Amino acid sequence: MAASVNAHSLFAGRDPAAFLKAITPSDAQRRQLLEARKTIRAHLKAGFHMLSQDVTTQQQLGLIDRQTMKPLRLSPKFASQGSFVYGTLNNPAHQPPQEMDLDDGMYLPLEVIDKVPPKVASNLLFKVVGDILAHLCSLNPGWEMERKSTCCRVSLPFGAHIDVPLYAYPDEYEEYLEKAAVAFAESFFAQDSVMRQKPLESDKVWLAHRDNGWQQSDPKKIKDWFEEKVDLHGEQLRRVCRYLKVWRDQHFPTGGVPSIALMAHTVAIFDTTWMDPDRDDLALLRVAEQLPGLLTEKVANPTIDVPEGDPSKYLDGGLEPKDRRDVVQKAWDLKQFLSEALEDHCQRQRALKNLRHAFGPRMPDRPDLLHVDAAEAVVTSVEPRVLAPAIIPNHSHSA
Repeated sequence: MAASVNAHSLFAGRDPAAFLKAITPSDAQRRQLLEARKTIRAHLKAGFHMLSQDVTTQQQLGLIDRQTMKPLRLSPKFASQGSFVYGTLNNPAHQPPQEMDLDDGMYLPLEVIDKVPPKVASNLLFKVVGDILAHLCSLNPGWEMERKSTCCRVSLPFGAHIDVPLYAYPDEYEEYLEKAAVAFAESFFAQDSVMRQKPLESDKVWLAHRDNGWQQSDPKKIKDWFEEKVDLHGEQLRRVCRYLKVWRDQHFPTGGVPSIALMAHTVAIFDTTWMDPDRDDLALLRVAEQLPGLLTEKVANPTIDVPEGDPSKYLDGGLEPKDRRDVVQKAWDLKQFLSEALEDHCQRQRALKNLRHAFGPRMPDRPDLLHVDAAEAVVTSVEPRVLAPAIIPNHSHSA
């Protein structure tokens, strides 16, 4: 029978040195991110308020109601999204170039699209938001603003950035964005519970794109889908997603398979595979066994039904063939490292070496947190007895 090592305590045990604690941002880091987000939101609200009062600038920009030729009154609202909301945010493995990130969606009423030509509206909003954030960065040493295809990024001096994607939302979103804003004054989790109260018409939420105008995209739909899966499978699902992100970050300082695609693959495996809730290590192995095959093909967004060719259909559609082959090879390596660590032998040091190959130096160098199955431990703990050479009778003579 193959030896078996139990590494659950090393991954997620109560010991302060456990891997999960090593990859979790500190309370101070979270406070820094939240303070930066608060500052960005306040500056954007103030900037749009000033723009609403400045008719001349609005006319110069063309941000005018086409029917009444009056300036638009724009008051942005905000809702965070991505790993910060999913509960899968990790400290980066390589800093730089990797950073902690927080995605904070900025929402404006859908009438922005209706009253201004759509492509014009998206370009104007990117310009306005970019100018406001560039001014904010000029006031804060170490802050830098970068224009991305679907957001404005503010890079922060403590190894993090905040992305601000721009959305247009329907009327029925208004109530929930208002409640979320009020609830957030009490706690982040209050905002989270508000945003999950009732399903909304997500096909009416639009994301601004610098090149493509507007695309249907509602991040709340992905968030709700993932939380439903965590409710079904337990917190182990969230933890395994985090371990896989660490593996990705360790072996791909830049690029690699997107986090949301890793999440989708992990959910698909949890949906079809029984997992021991007390063994994160074995759950991770079960995922690693199937991951290389799944990564060979693009993974569809599980929350939307869009035609082929739509850029929002796939969660990893931007992965080039050469990069995908590299990802698949690294996934095979992960499977091998985990298999050898947990199944092929009982040597704690060798098991730990394989785990650190897979997940990097933040995997604690604590062989005492690895437990060998009792039956195997008995076998390997007994010193081998040295036996005298056997005496072989000489049968060469004739009877």
